[in-house]
Amino acid sequence: MLFRSLALIDKLEKKHISLSIDLGLSPQDIHHLKILFAELQKTVIGVCMLQDASLKFKDKILGFGEAFSCFIMTRLLAKQNRGVFFLDAKNFMLTDDDFGHANPVESSMRTRCAKQMKEAFKNHNFVVTQGFVGATKDKQCTTLGRGGSDYSASLIAKALQAERLEIWK
Repeated sequence: MLFRSLALIDKLEKKHISLSIDLGLSPQDIHHLKILFAELQKTVIGVCMLQDASLKFKDKILGFGEAFSCFIMTRLLAKQNRGVFFLDAKNFMLTDDDFGHANPVESSMRTRCAKQMKEAFKNHNFVVTQGFVGATKDKQCTTLGRGGSDYSASLIAKALQAERLEIWK
């Protein structure tokens, strides 16, 4: 199981790095992406060694997908001098610990989100953040379950008192 998992991670890493190279990201960006994949590998090795396939670990592993895509998007926008900032959703999307189907603690989440987003927009034109993920008060990664990215977008729009939310699929 471990070797198969590591082989899948390696395949995924190669695809992300190839995409990043095609997009013209810097060697430093590629190196950072490799560090993120190394963290994923360590997590998977830990899960296999502990034989703990709990929803808590599943959420942590699933959260890496959002980290990879947001990192690539942020670096691509930065390369184009777009004035971009990455804001980790785990810093403001406070949830309960119902791993796999976490529920946002909306009042705290709205306050944190509005404050952090407004601060980020003071000096940046774009803010990139993840959907689908959040964190418990003790910083454990959670996922919001099916439809979690759209749900995250609606929560962020509400926190920012947005006039409109568009979700393109």
